[in-house]
Amino acid sequence: MTESEKLIPESIRNILRKYPKGLTITELSTHININRNSTARYLDVLQILGQVEMRKVGPAKLYSLSQRVPVGAMLNLTQDGILIYDSALEVIRVNDNF
Repeated sequence: MTESEKLIPESIRNILRKYPKGLTITELSTHININRNSTARYLDVLQILGQVEMRKVGPAKLYSLSQRVPVGAMLNLTQDGILIYDSALEVIRVNDNF
């Protein structure tokens, strides 16, 4: 991994700090001057690490800085069975071990 590749996640986070409502993959790729596919891969890694959040708005995906660690990213890291319920006690997510 080259030095410039190591700086890309930090520049993505810096750009998202300026746009708290979020940006699409295309908008981010134009800001950091790399292609859309590479930008999407960096965003996937940042999302798994809990540093960015993605929400769908129609067909578009908007990415913004995360304020918390997503539980979904940690579900399959444990050997215990985990269920996540909503306020109506309906199952929202289940990990593979359950």
